[in-house]
Amino acid sequence: MDALHHTPPAFAALAACPALHAAVADDLHRQATYLSACLAAYQPRSQLLATLAQALRDPHGGLVCVEAPPGSGASTLLAALAVRQPVALWFAGAAPTAAPALYAQLVALHRPRLPLLDPTATTDPAAFEALLAELAASRSGHEPIALLIDELTPPGEPLRPGPPPLPSELPRGVTLLLSATPGAPLPYTPALQLRLPNDDPELTAAQHALLARLGCSAPWADRLVAASGGNFLYLRLGLAHLRAGGADHTALPAGLEGLLNSWWAGLTAPERRLAALLAAAGEPFPLALATELLGADPAPTLASWARLALIEYGPPGDRTVALTHRALAALIARAGATELGTAHADLATLASARADGVPGSQRAVTTNPAVRYLERQGARHAALAPRPVRDVVLTALTGPTPMRARQRRNDVAGALEAAAWELRVAVADGPPLRLVRAAALVGVLATRARSLGADMVGTALLGGLEQGSREATLRAVLGVVERLADGHAKAALLRHLGEICYGARMRSAAMRLLSRALDLEASPTSRAWRDTREGLLTVLAEHAIALGAVDTALAIAERIEHLERRAMIETQVVRQLLATGAHDQAQRVARGILHESMGAWARAEVAVELQRAGDPRGAMMLDELTLETVVAWAQIELACDDATHDEAAARRRIEALPTPGQRDRGLARLARVLATAGNDGAALAAAEAIGAVEVRVAALIDLRLGLEGLVAMLALERATNDIGALTGEDRAPLVSALAAALAALGRRDQALALAAGLPEGEERDRATARVAVALAQRGDHAQAHELIATLDDEDEQAWAYDEFASLLAAAGRWDEAAALLTRIEADDQRARTAADLAIARAQAGEAVPALAMALAIDSATERARALTLLAPALVTGGGEAEALAVGRHPEILTSAEQRGRYLASVAAALAEHGRTDVAGRLVAEIRRPADRARAGAALARALAQRSPELACAVLGATLRTAAVGREEIFRALELAAPALAALGGAELLGEVAAAIVDADHW
Repeated sequence: MDALHHTPPAFAALAACPALHAAVADDLHRQATYLSACLAAYQPRSQLLATLAQALRDPHGGLVCVEAPPGSGASTLLAALAVRQPVALWFAGAAPTAAPALYAQLVALHRPRLPLLDPTATTDPAAFEALLAELAASRSGHEPIALLIDELTPPGEPLRPGPPPLPSELPRGVTLLLSATPGAPLPYTPALQLRLPNDDPELTAAQHALLARLGCSAPWADRLVAASGGNFLYLRLGLAHLRAGGADHTALPAGLEGLLNSWWAGLTAPERRLAALLAAAGEPFPLALATELLGADPAPTLASWARLALIEYGPPGDRTVALTHRALAALIARAGATELGTAHADLATLASARADGVPGSQRAVTTNPAVRYLERQGARHAALAPRPVRDVVLTALTGPTPMRARQRRNDVAGALEAAAWELRVAVADGPPLRLVRAAALVGVLATRARSLGADMVGTALLGGLEQGSREATLRAVLGVVERLADGHAKAALLRHLGEICYGARMRSAAMRLLSRALDLEASPTSRAWRDTREGLLTVLAEHAIALGAVDTALAIAERIEHLERRAMIETQVVRQLLATGAHDQAQRVARGILHESMGAWARAEVAVELQRAGDPRGAMMLDELTLETVVAWAQIELACDDATHDEAAARRRIEALPTPGQRDRGLARLARVLATAGNDGAALAAAEAIGAVEVRVAALIDLRLGLEGLVAMLALERATNDIGALTGEDRAPLVSALAAALAALGRRDQALALAAGLPEGEERDRATARVAVALAQRGDHAQAHELIATLDDEDEQAWAYDEFASLLAAAGRWDEAAALLTRIEADDQRARTAADLAIARAQAGEAVPALAMALAIDSATERARALTLLAPALVTGGGEAEALAVGRHPEILTSAEQRGRYLASVAAALAEHGRTDVAGRLVAEIRRPADRARAGAALARALAQRSPELACAVLGATLRTAAVGREEIFRALELAAPALAALGGAELLGEVAAAIVDADHW
């Protein structure tokens, strides 16, 4: 028994990292208290303990689940294991937000050289996914990495607003020991599952030993064990009832639920109300609140319940009370649903009233336990209250005013918790705008709430520097710091790191860090931060344009601060208006563009369209333009318009351009237009008139694509004559292009002679490779093979074979194309070409053979790329079963990232192909936020027209999963834009843009 009083090895390892320990100290204290209580109640069950200890040592890893009804002793069993084994542990029922403490224990146990906490571990599964993958890859021998989580989904009402940030899957060599109530969802497929009490061979002996410890008489013990149904909590509660005279040992109710129902049935209305308040609480409940809400002193009732072992008081001076076990709260949730709803409503209403009535400055310094409780739990109570109260109070508690008050108090974590409860409700209740607003706010706050202690960061960097891994440690530390939100806190950390680097004689690194810190201090919001928001606004505006809602698009563009990005949208609006003939409005929008250069280009486009329409205002607008490049473009466009009916007028426009460079560009453009119109002679003449040799040669080669016969030959001969005058960096690419063009016309010897004029080495091989490909295009495969084999440059040879294979594939000669792969020496290039061939074959309608090609690729990365890109064609071509089967084989897709992307591709294809039922089931399996967002958005878009309510539900679940950070939720909303447009049209897009900007200005 002495071992049960020891500190868990994970806690001891964490104590050896003081700065890391301090970052999670509060959560560790709560779990240590709960752990002590579990150990005090533990009754040895050696065989179960040995089975679980053996499972933790399995080098393959996987999920080990202990499924047990509440009160069956699973928590005490796991607590006993936690003090014997080096496992990172999380008692989620006692500390619902302690995921970072679990992360910290993993670091302390397995990566103490870098004792650093990832600030995203609170919300983002990617933090655990990356850490576990790193630890699994670096573990020595067969030593497993073990985690222990108790009550991930505790019985009763939820304690946290969202899912825990667990990785999408467990890497090989990582074992998770999890306790769960029957029917609770499991995060992974179990490798081993124990079901209590049935799988406990020592159950009866352990129960009798426990009752003996508690001083229970033999007659009572026999009856309690018989009635308990294998439940240890029943023994304690039943014995307390017997001792308090509340039951006859010969007539004990059977089972824990029977015992608690018997207790509940005997309560008066006020007692039920008190019990409901304790069940609703979610944490130790202030006695002052109980007194206030009941209008009477609850002490006598609580004293009687304490004798029945139903409640326990907080430490002396704490003035709180709590139910002794979550099973009691679960029973009240079932038996007293009405009373529980009333309790949530009363507490939510009181929280709202207190929030309205106490100034923010006073709330910032209050030590009143009741007020602090209501601040922490108010949004949860509102979210779980009946709908009439929920709709009013939750909106009040998470509206702009209370959220700004939290901002002034720097209570970002509290604001995030409240917003997450609002998101939970919005997912269930809608409408789409409320959902988007809540998801955006949660994502933004998830990033804003991230924090890192300067001591922890500095200690990690200094430790790495002392060990000699200077650059690697600095990169790792900076990678973590960069996950913080932009602002003064991040700037201070960067300054601190810069000072450490300066002291360690890493002067260049120190200067970079200090410079970055100064930039953030001067402008707390970086350009990258702003670009993320404005990228989303741009997508929303583009969808509004696609709907023809140019006014909405312009309104969204007004919210974009960066003038060039805003001008891009305004220019698209101008083009949309011109395409629909709305010339007057296009002119007004173009004149209103503030970005000087892009505004000039937009006005030029309007001027050209007006000229084409015969509107005299076009010439007037052209006269107003001052940027020479813009004017030249407009004149060249008009010249090309003239070319089809008045070649002389077109040439006059070009000749009137003010600079030789503009005239050369105009003649090159004119030559292409004339060639397209079938005026070969005029096209050749225009190209020959170009003054700059490099532009003239490029234009003559380009004409080869649009001309045939003698004129094409003449163009290449003129280019051959002129190319000798070229020097510098322009020469080699043009020689390569000209040689390829000659080869394409059958002049192989002339092409090779031209290539031979280049310096020996890479440039000559590049030109020869292009000649070989041109010969292959003509069908001269033997000559192409011969030339490619002579190449010394491995990259150029690989490129030529890749192009050759693509030509064969385009002709449907797949076996010949695949045979070329063996000639590519570099493994990475061979795999890349094989993947390209598989993708091309699938897109050509041969998805099943393409799948076989993809599965044969050795490179895991290229195999995954090929499978992901060919999946839509496989689904469309009737290979749904094959596509789904691929995702079930970890040896095919070897990482969680690869599997997530592939499954998202399959799900999106199924949704677009009308298989929304199958797609929905697959989307539910995808756990990685980015991949879930991609697949869920596609499914919501597919459902939007025929089933808007279901589309909203899918979109809600998608955005809730993606709201792990600001960047992640904004990207998810970009993907969701088509679904939002289909659900609410341009009006919703405009409202969403406003909500995004409002949420991002926290």
